[in-house]
Amino acid sequence: MFIKINFFILLTALLLSLSASVSAAEKQAPCKVISKSKAVDITQKAIKGRILSASLIKRPSSHIYKVKVLLTNGRVKTILVDGCKARIIKVN
Repeated sequence: MFIKINFFILLTALLLSLSASVSAAEKQAPCKVISKSKAVDITQKAIKGRILSASLIKRPSSHIYKVKVLLTNGRVKTILVDGCKARIIKVN
């Protein structure tokens, strides 16, 4: 009898923990990723220069655009734009 009660309690705890983890995963709604042209527009407003390339880097937790800009002095800058929040996160 004691073993059956412990087994029932253990099984109930396991089921509750599984349902809690599913609920947490459901709460993280995927973001709406901006377009490549929007990422380029954001970059051009912040940095003056000619856009050389723009590409989307997909990760499980984020979407980042890598935009390369040719500056007027001949140097190339790499700009990272958050694809979910539509803002610059890093300038190299």
